[in-house]
Amino acid sequence: MSLAFTSSYCIPLLLTPYSSVIGQEGEQDGYYRSLLNLIPSQAPFLTRSAGQFAFSALNQMFVVPGTCPGSANAALFDALPIFGALNVVNQPTRLINQNVQFSVAKANLTCDISDFRVTFINQQNVPVTSNITNVQSSGDVVTFEASFAFADLIAQGLTIAAVTKGSDAFASVPDVAAATVFGPGLIELN
Repeated sequence: MSLAFTSSYCIPLLLTPYSSVIGQEGEQDGYYRSLLNLIPSQAPFLTRSAGQFAFSALNQMFVVPGTCPGSANAALFDALPIFGALNVVNQPTRLINQNVQFSVAKANLTCDISDFRVTFINQQNVPVTSNITNVQSSGDVVTFEASFAFADLIAQGLTIAAVTKGSDAFASVPDVAAATVFGPGLIELN
């Protein structure tokens, strides 16, 4: 017997267990942060995301390529893209506006990286897009920088970075995910 992942079946099936742990995880995070003499919550709201970013992050960090063939839910996996990996080279440590350096594999580039932008998603803020600068190529890797406006955004907590195409501004996280080429690059401050 095989279960098809349809929205009428999948949504309640997944939301119930996830929603039951949200409060518990928040309590644990607050307790552990208080042991470190930090405020219990690093941000007033969690950072929004999209399924494509979570699916890509899981595949990039934990799945060995070619080890999951013949899935019973192949249609679901075909519907979710796996973006090219975006590496955060210099993880910001200071709570100021600064340039952040990223890298991508040259083999995954089909055009000049300067044709793209880096978009930052933080908390419930409107996504912010920055131009790519200081592009350098060495061997199989292309490195570049983008301006991360931490102080302007008050970007506490998790920030999701994505290399996007086509637009200089996005109204929502799903719009960012639809235009993403490389990502997610995860930045954690505080």
